[in-house]
Amino acid sequence: VELMLQRRDFLGPGFVRVDATPFESNLEPGRFVTMYVSAAAAAAYEAVTPDAETTGGPAFPVGGMVVRTSSDSAGNLQALTFMVKHEPGYFPEVGDFLFGVTDPDGTPASDDSGELWGKVAECATCHETRSAAGFLFGVAAGHR
Repeated sequence: VELMLQRRDFLGPGFVRVDATPFESNLEPGRFVTMYVSAAAAAAYEAVTPDAETTGGPAFPVGGMVVRTSSDSAGNLQALTFMVKHEPGYFPEVGDFLFGVTDPDGTPASDDSGELWGKVAECATCHETRSAAGFLFGVAAGHR
C-alpha cells in the first residue's frame, strides 16, 4: 500500500475519482478533499452518501481501497488517508478495514499514539458509527 501511494497509483486506470471537484473537508478546516476508490469497489462506494444511514449497494469487496487526498486552499497536497478492506476478522468493529494516514509522499504519519497505520483508533471511532452503510461515508451528491 505504501508503494502504491508513493507512486500515486490511485490517479491511474485502476481507480475511479468519485467527486467532480475538490470539496471542503469536514475534518480539517481549510483543507480540500478529493476521493478515489479502486475500480472493483467503485459501485459499492458510490452507493453510499454521508446523509444516508444505510446503503442499498453491493458490499465493499475484500481488497477494495479508498484514498482521500487532503490539500490546502492553494491546491498543495498535505496528506493522504486511506482504507483497505481486509478478510473477515481483521478489525470487525469497523468492517475489517485497515486505515492509514501518510504525508504527501506516502510515508506513514504518526502521532502521540504511534504510527497511523492499521487499526487506527481515531479512524475507527467515526467509522464504527456507519455500520449500516458498510462503515463508509461516501461523497455527498452535490460533490459528485
